[in-house]
Amino acid sequence: MATIDGQQVFKVIDNKAQAIAVALGQRTETSVEIVKGLVVGDEIVVAGQFKIKDGSTINVKS
Repeated sequence: MATIDGQQVFKVIDNKAQAIAVALGQRTETSVEIVKGLVVGDEIVVAGQFKIKDGSTINVKS
């Protein structure tokens, strides 16, 4: 999601949301490439991210 400082996602660490700055690459209608800020295996929030803030406790659903 866009912020004043650039793009960020919420990474899930110990059931808490941590705001992480990311750099975006190619975009399509259904996906966005993240080229910096995450590594393979990182879990991120993909729904409800506009309702949480950095440090929020979250419930992970599969």
